Amino acid sequence: FTMTSEPPYQLTRLSTEFLFPSTTDPKDADIIQFASGLEWAQGGDDDRPQIVIAYGINDCEGAVVHVDWETVQGLLLPVPMGSQVVHTIANMTREAFQQPIEKHT
Repeated sequence: FTMTSEPPYQLTRLSTEFLFPSTTDPKDADIIQFASGLEWAQGGDDDRPQIVIAYGINDCEGAVVHVDWETVQGLLLPVPMGSQVVHTIANMTREAFQQPIEKHT
């Protein structure tokens, strides 16, 4: 999420729920995922900004994922001023389910 920099603080952008791909099957996700670390980094061969997220898998192991900053920005959707988070998330979820779902066989 992002928020205004001055009080009274208000949400300005929010992402929908997301899952980390399974380390054993990239088309699936693990049952338990817990993001536990977040770091801003310059990375890769092109030195583009990215977010590094450390997370736990099924309470048994850990992993790290690097997400390009442009991808992070693309996940954030505007929150109408004065709206409540629960209504914003409900609308985002409703819209996501109206999108065609790609079927993997």
